[in-house]
Amino acid sequence: FEGRSKEITTVPNKPIPIGYKVWGAAQRGFLLVWNWHIPGQKNGPMGVRTLRELGGTIKARNGGNKIQAVVLHLIQRLPKPPKRSGYHVYLDNLFVSTRFVQYARSQEVAITGTCRTTGGVIKELLDLQKSDKKDIIPWGETYSMYTPNREVCYVGWKDQAFVLIISSFMSGNKRVERLRKRPKETSSKAKTVRKPFSKEPVKVLSIPVIADGYNYYIGAMDEFDYLTIQNTGLRHVRRGGHQALEHWLLRTVLINCYLLALCSDIPEPRQVSFRS
Repeated sequence: FEGRSKEITTVPNKPIPIGYKVWGAAQRGFLLVWNWHIPGQKNGPMGVRTLRELGGTIKARNGGNKIQAVVLHLIQRLPKPPKRSGYHVYLDNLFVSTRFVQYARSQEVAITGTCRTTGGVIKELLDLQKSDKKDIIPWGETYSMYTPNREVCYVGWKDQAFVLIISSFMSGNKRVERLRKRPKETSSKAKTVRKPFSKEPVKVLSIPVIADGYNYYIGAMDEFDYLTIQNTGLRHVRRGGHQALEHWLLRTVLINCYLLALCSDIPEPRQVSFRS
């Protein structure tokens, strides 16, 4: 929506930089829950309070910001899991910090995600990341380190770059074999990344399970966006914000129904039936 409204948000470098912003939790492209964002409000995302306001043990400036609070707010709206179990959520580095992962663990929510250098990572891993600017760490090298209370694991893994991952559920010790593509010679890390492939364009290589899980699950919202943007009715709305909201909600219903149909006995073509 590009019209006049105090609820629209501008996010530079996005495919659609201007419009209503929606925070969502998804699995395999199926949008489970979502929350509208209202910029400028005290609580930011509509109805969401910071961890400090929720009575958390961490301060807002130390991992309890409003963006991180959205994660727990969305998870709390999901069906309550069975006893002795909980949800395992994959996040990118926008949401992840050590203090937040620890607090989420206290709320029976497991977090796995990439993190920034300012996310409270152990200094040894930060030093390794800095040293790899000269591309000296061999591909596949994995380092696992824990917090003193053993509640959070930090993993450093050398892929095309030295990746930092935090998890309260997994470590970097377990590995799995996956088919990988050889990077181009123009890659900035070509010296070490291409070495395991020798002359083969693709090869089965051993990678950490934590990285494999992140690669597989982190794209759930991207899958939803991909299905959404295929709709030919998607267009910019410049007058009447209710139209943009209505179109988005309708597409969400159709996409979720389509994904449910994939798991049913409905005959082909399912996509035409639900999304024509």
